[in-house]
Amino acid sequence: MHRVFVCFSRMFDLGQFDSLASEISPCLMDKMMSPVQLSADTSQRILAFVILMTLSVMATHGFGLWLFSALLPRMKESLELGYDQVALITASVPFTYMLFCLLSSLLIPLLGSARVTLLSVAGSGLCMLAVVGSTQVWQVALLLILISSCAGLHWMSMVELASRVVPVHSRNRALGLIAGGSAVGICVNGVLISPLFNGWVWQELWLLGAAITLILASALWGLFFSNPGLTGSLTAAVVPAGRLKESVSVWDALKLCFSHRVARTACLLSALIGIMTAPYMTYLNVYLSDELGYASVLVSTTWNLAGLGGLFGGIGLGWLADRRGGAVAIRFSLLLFLAGAFILAFEPRAWLVPLAGITYGVMYFPFWGLIVGKFSRFFEPRVSLHLVSLSLVSFSSFAAAGNWVGGYLYQLTGSLTVLYGMIVGVALVTLLLSLTLPKAEKAEDHHGSHRL
Repeated sequence: MHRVFVCFSRMFDLGQFDSLASEISPCLMDKMMSPVQLSADTSQRILAFVILMTLSVMATHGFGLWLFSALLPRMKESLELGYDQVALITASVPFTYMLFCLLSSLLIPLLGSARVTLLSVAGSGLCMLAVVGSTQVWQVALLLILISSCAGLHWMSMVELASRVVPVHSRNRALGLIAGGSAVGICVNGVLISPLFNGWVWQELWLLGAAITLILASALWGLFFSNPGLTGSLTAAVVPAGRLKESVSVWDALKLCFSHRVARTACLLSALIGIMTAPYMTYLNVYLSDELGYASVLVSTTWNLAGLGGLFGGIGLGWLADRRGGAVAIRFSLLLFLAGAFILAFEPRAWLVPLAGITYGVMYFPFWGLIVGKFSRFFEPRVSLHLVSLSLVSFSSFAAAGNWVGGYLYQLTGSLTVLYGMIVGVALVTLLLSLTLPKAEKAEDHHGSHRL
């Protein structure tokens, strides 16, 4: 317990945090390629950084991107939403996420990772607050699009920070935990739609999410900026504005997506995961409550277990990836997801449905940490940042398509069983594609050989 208190006290020791980045960054290509013995002080500050980033992902992704899906049955009645409108909204959100992932390649060098992180969390909280007062469908749609843009900026700035702070030998575990922040938000969403909050209207639940997000933004402000000594690598622009054209080479990274085996496979995996996971959770509440007639207790339990699965899955798969390789961890998680999708499509019994939530969480949330870890072993940090951005573009494009197809199929057939059957087929193809990922043992030999 004492170490926990020391850890959090270090997190707010602002004068030392800047030295952490300068202390860690030079080690990326040499010293940190092999497990090194870091000082207890440095280890505590790295742990504090990971905890704070996990909480910020919880706010921008767990609340920002998933609260609408959790509250969809309530909001649909209040706002008189049709499923064609739901399909259009949920398809627009990933496109905005994709666009701002690309724009982050310009904003992060100009403003700095910490500033972009802070602005994205604060912006997400303010947009959630504005949802509370929305009475028209177009208002909610616009705010959800803005929230997704904040989430895209936040993820990319967090990846850039983590690549400079977290050592390579423990990066899979750290990124797995950070990516699990979305799972924490999902878990909280599950509590919000449980009978415990039955008396709350959806506006009050959005207000609660906004309050938590804005409190976290205040904590970030304190960590990054309240100490006058914090003016170094975390808050300053990464490159001078005059050299921006030299440092940003998205097109070169795009060429790697066609020519390099790891980059190409990762982008294809991201696309397939987008088309199967986005409608999986978007229509889960509707499927369980409206079509199958299950009680709200089962629905909220499934969401809670999806969150817990993502949190513990991030830690477990990160541990597995650090020991057996990211490819092994990705294949194992995809196999679990395939089993969960099969349950929803063909055996949606009450006692099996929660397993579908667990398997979703174990696969989806840690995947993004594993992909970032995979890139970091093959490419230098600047290249990795661009490739992560492009993989999210692939994901977002196909996630939008998946959500649209889900709404269209429901309108056409009156049932979501067809949709979940389609997801089973895509999951099988994705699992087969993951077999082409190279083993992690070969990765470190190529690290740093691909630079923009």
